[in-house]
Amino acid sequence: MAKVTRDIIGSTLSVNDDFREDKATRRVFVKLTDSDAGGTTRAGTAILKAIENQSSHPENACSAPLRNATAKQVGSDTFEVVLQYYHTRARFGNPTTLFSMQAVPGERSPEADVYKSVWNRGDGPNATPNYDSYGLPDGDTLFPPGSSVSVARLYREPWFLPCFRLVVNGKINAGLAASIQPTLTSAGIVNDNSFVYGNLTFPANSLRFDTMSIDYVDEQPNNTGGLYYYLSYIFTYCPSGFVTQRIREQANGVAAVETANVFVGPPRSFAGLFPGI
Repeated sequence: MAKVTRDIIGSTLSVNDDFREDKATRRVFVKLTDSDAGGTTRAGTAILKAIENQSSHPENACSAPLRNATAKQVGSDTFEVVLQYYHTRARFGNPTTLFSMQAVPGERSPEADVYKSVWNRGDGPNATPNYDSYGLPDGDTLFPPGSSVSVARLYREPWFLPCFRLVVNGKINAGLAASIQPTLTSAGIVNDNSFVYGNLTFPANSLRFDTMSIDYVDEQPNNTGGLYYYLSYIFTYCPSGFVTQRIREQANGVAAVETANVFVGPPRSFAGLFPGI
């Protein structure tokens, strides 16, 4: 049977107070016998024998797991196998990128109902659009003048609100994991007051919390004090607010158009809801 004969010159070991810095390189000779022939290459067999029962370093003080193994044939039945042990870092992307914001294509934007045209009567479709302060069309009404509410409702058209996908990154110590539980159950809510992040202020009813992602590094569960959750909070941001046009009946029974908020989720305060940012 194949066996690891000994560690050879070039092996290294580093054990540190911060266990995440532990690392090692084992260089060993593996000698195969005829009984070791199988459905794999001899180099592959040498690697399997070298790491057998050694997915972690045999030095008790070294916490680093095995990450890589390579084999080089140095004799007719002898291989030099290099085993590398180290901890990996969290995949947090560029740590200087605290947030990113990208425009959402129109067909994927939140949809509102509108009762006004993007151009005034007499203007053509190439004329400069007229909008009110909410970013909704503010031309002539789509329904005929003097229409009742029941008639006017038949003329509503879909309108895609201009918006952005906003991603805010953060991290928390794994010992505070319970603090994200309220966040996990809050997907879909909209800010009911101003929310400030960095130098940006998001007005009430302009930011919807969509979801979050978590990258948890845990290579030594008994030492949670030095481990982290890396978090990404994902929002939809409508600078003009989540709004729509609705019609109301005037005293004379004729329909009129007004702008109103349309909450795409329950309105709630965002204060303290996103730990780590």
